[in-house]
Amino acid sequence: MKALPVFRRRPYHEVRALMTGLLTNKQDARTTLSALIEREDHSFRVVFEARYFVLNEGETEPSKSQWNNLKKKFKRVAPFVFIFKEHGSAPCEDGTPGCYYIDFGYFVDDRPDKADQPRKPRPPAEQPDRAASKPKVLYPVERDPETGRYRPIPPKLRRRDDS
Repeated sequence: MKALPVFRRRPYHEVRALMTGLLTNKQDARTTLSALIEREDHSFRVVFEARYFVLNEGETEPSKSQWNNLKKKFKRVAPFVFIFKEHGSAPCEDGTPGCYYIDFGYFVDDRPDKADQPRKPRPPAEQPDRAASKPKVLYPVERDPETGRYRPIPPKLRRRDDS
C-alpha cells in the first residue's frame, strides 16, 4: 500500500466556504454541510446531510455512481485535492444519524493550487483609432408632440436645378 501524501495546510474558513458551495444541492438552496473537521496532518473530513443525494424509491443509500459524481464535482472545483477512497455514513454534528462523510486533503507545493499562483496581467484592450474611424454624423433632434420622446431629424433631400 502506498504511503499517503503530505498535505498542505489551508485556512479553515476558505475550505469551509468551498465546502458550503460544493455541498449545496440543485433542488434545495440550503447547504447540506454539517461539520468540517481538520486533522493534525492537515487533511479534512467533511460531514454532510443525506439530503444532498437524491435517492430513487426503495433506495436507502447513495449509489456508487452518486459518490463518483460528488468526487468529480469536487475535483472540478478544487483540482489539486487528494480524495480518500473511503467514504460512508457518519453521525451528524448534533449526534443524530443521517449524514455522510468524505475525507480529503490539499497536495503540497509540488502541485500548487491555482489560487496560490500569481495572476498574469491581462493585456490592455486595443483602443480603436478615433482619427481613422469615420466621424459620427449627428442630426439635430426634435421632440415628438405625441410621445414626448426625442427623435432625429434626417437631412433634407436637396434638389438640383438642372439649368
